[in-house]
Amino acid sequence: MKLFKLLAITLFVVVIMNCAKNKEITFEQYEENGIRITKNNGIPADTTLSIELKEVGFIDMENNEGTDSLITFGRSFDFDKAGNLYILDARTSKIHKYDKYFKLISIFGGKGQGPGEFIQAANVIVKEDTLIVPDVRSWKINKLEL
Repeated sequence: MKLFKLLAITLFVVVIMNCAKNKEITFEQYEENGIRITKNNGIPADTTLSIELKEVGFIDMENNEGTDSLITFGRSFDFDKAGNLYILDARTSKIHKYDKYFKLISIFGGKGQGPGEFIQAANVIVKEDTLIVPDVRSWKINKLEL
C-alpha cells in the first residue's frame, strides 16, 4: 500500500512538472518601488484569439459651429436607458448631451453656484431618470431630472 501511494505521488509530480515545462511564459513580472508589475512581452497565449473593433459612433469636434460645443477636458461620461450620452467637460463644468446617434442635443451646467451650476464637477452618473453630478469643491451632490 505504501508503494502504491509513493507511486501515485511520483506520477502526480511528474505530470505537474511536464505540464509546467510545456507552458510557454508570455509575460515577465518584477517589483518596482514595492509594486509588482506584470508586463506582456507581445506574444499572445492564445494565437486564435481575435478582437475586431467596430466604430459605432463619432463626435466631430473639428467641424463644430461655435466654441460652446467644444469639449476641452472630458473627464466623465455615462449613458441613459434611451442611449443618450452625457459627457462632463471638467474645465468648464458643462455637461454635453448627445443622442444615440452622437448628435449634440444640449449643453447645460457651467461654473457657478446657482441652480444647475457647479464649482468643480467631478463625474456624471445616470441612475434611472436622474443625472447625478458630485461637486468636489462645494461638497454637494447635484441631482438633475432627465
